[in-house]
Amino acid sequence: MDDSSNSPSRRALLAAGLGAGSVALSVATAGTADAMLTVNWSQTDWRFCGQCYCLVRLGDAKNRCSLGSRTHWLVGWNFRLDYTKDYGPHAGETPHKQSAWLRCSYCAVLYYKDFGGSCPGRAGAVHKTTVPFVQFLVPHDVNPVPRDRQSRWRFCTKCSAMYFDGYAPDRGVCRGNGTLGHAPAGNVFQLPIYHY
Repeated sequence: MDDSSNSPSRRALLAAGLGAGSVALSVATAGTADAMLTVNWSQTDWRFCGQCYCLVRLGDAKNRCSLGSRTHWLVGWNFRLDYTKDYGPHAGETPHKQSAWLRCSYCAVLYYKDFGGSCPGRAGAVHKTTVPFVQFLVPHDVNPVPRDRQSRWRFCTKCSAMYFDGYAPDRGVCRGNGTLGHAPAGNVFQLPIYHY
């Protein structure tokens, strides 16, 4: 096959990407035989709250848990999530990675932007994202589940947050559903474990 084009080779693109520090590369296949190269970054320090069961990253966000007027109680593993800075709807999404997940600056949970949800830091009003804007890409429904991931994370239809459903029928505390806990729907997410 004669390749006389001036475009960079696949090997050159991969080498350039691998030299970019903590940048993770993912290839999403389009409807044709061609593949699009999507560059994503990673963020660590996502944790499980032992009170509301949500996925939380404090940083500069307000620390408000759904359990009364308390702050989140972070326990367990440290998770890593990929993200993109692309503003496009569902940017970077693949068959096994869902985008449009944002971090709320009022309660610090990861929430799904297509549904505003119910934020404990805003007295039940919809979540608001942090600035600068990034969309997190969350892996889901990969079988078998990779050894470096924790499964059974779900989307809650009442508060729009990502929560751990591994203790069902106990489903934590949900701002939008009171004492009934979170209401699961959709994909089963599998979060990459950064540190045990």
